[in-house]
Amino acid sequence: PRILFYDMRATEEDAIWGLGLGCNGAVRILLQRLTADGADPTIKRLASILEHDSPAVLATVCDGEAAGTSYDLSPTGHTDGGDAVADALQSGAASVATLEQPVLNVETINGRDVTVFYDYIRPAPRLLLIGAGADAQPILNLARQLDWRVVIMDHRPAYARAERFPGAEQVLQVEPDSLRAQLEDRRINAVVLMTHNINVDARFLEVLQDLPCQYLGMLGPASRHDQLFNMTGIDPAIFGQTLHAPVGLDIGGASPESIALSLITEIHAVLHDRDARPLHGKRQPIQSREPAN
Repeated sequence: PRILFYDMRATEEDAIWGLGLGCNGAVRILLQRLTADGADPTIKRLASILEHDSPAVLATVCDGEAAGTSYDLSPTGHTDGGDAVADALQSGAASVATLEQPVLNVETINGRDVTVFYDYIRPAPRLLLIGAGADAQPILNLARQLDWRVVIMDHRPAYARAERFPGAEQVLQVEPDSLRAQLEDRRINAVVLMTHNINVDARFLEVLQDLPCQYLGMLGPASRHDQLFNMTGIDPAIFGQTLHAPVGLDIGGASPESIALSLITEIHAVLHDRDARPLHGKRQPIQSREPAN
């Protein structure tokens, strides 16, 4: 394994002798061999992290005798007990877990300084669609293209059928009263309430009051949402900035696909802590969060 450095920062000579990429950046790449049979320990550790569906830190040694070796330093990690390198990286991994950002750092291992890349790995976002009408399909399609996990629930048995939504992580027939039990121990990042039945939506909304998530969207106009909150007696303020009603961004279009794009774009921005304004009006770097050195 070795580190390759590509400097694509602009110079006066770049236009003549350079590649003319114009990206004005530089990258360091750790190049290492991976086996085609899938038995490589790095791939196994990454697969294990993704399987556990929780945040984790994967630390990779970039130089020295252990170059190319990765360690799963999450609570469910499978590093060998008593491994001196893994033990030496625990403190750095804890800091990265707090920052929730990747970090390139120099650590002292067995008396030698080595470069270690700590990669903070977030599990794929999970979107819960409550309502399995035909308009849920384009939402599912876009979410799956982003590699999100999508769970679809509906109180109607004829709607909540897995064959209608290929690609969904799960399709469940659920009554509002049993929704909470179905969500036990299940991480949910975003919810969209879209049964198109105001009485059913009201019953689901009562259960969603204490659901921990980053985004709760409600399909339909503002007047419908006011009616929902009046029916349930719920103060919308308890949801804080989590609540998005009406759901989506004002991008135009009235087709189910346009609505899905508007909805998914807003959820994407919220999950990434962005305000979804046009980039041409932004003066800061587009990728404002960079790995610390």
